[in-house]
Amino acid sequence: MNINELNTQTTLFPIEVIPNEIQKLKRHGTPLSNVDLQDFSKAQYQIYQLMRDGAWHSATQIIETSGIRSGLRLMRTFREKGWKVNKSKSKKGSREWLYQLIK
Repeated sequence: MNINELNTQTTLFPIEVIPNEIQKLKRHGTPLSNVDLQDFSKAQYQIYQLMRDGAWHSATQIIETSGIRSGLRLMRTFREKGWKVNKSKSKKGSREWLYQLIK
């Protein structure tokens, strides 16, 4: 899909933001395609903004960033789009889980 085709489609983000955002993301972690950005909800996009650095983030961070209680469930979206989502306990005996997004 080229940018002209994308202009004719309904997106969740203003069309003028998408090309610039993709260029920024290519330099800072896992890149998104135009199609990925189209399909993301606001909460998914916020989670991506947090997770794209490839660092470990707590479940609490992900939920707070998404702005919705079910934010952690949105991590499935990334798996469906081909990313690997790693999961690990924050420390032995802890109930807190950490997540990492890898392309």
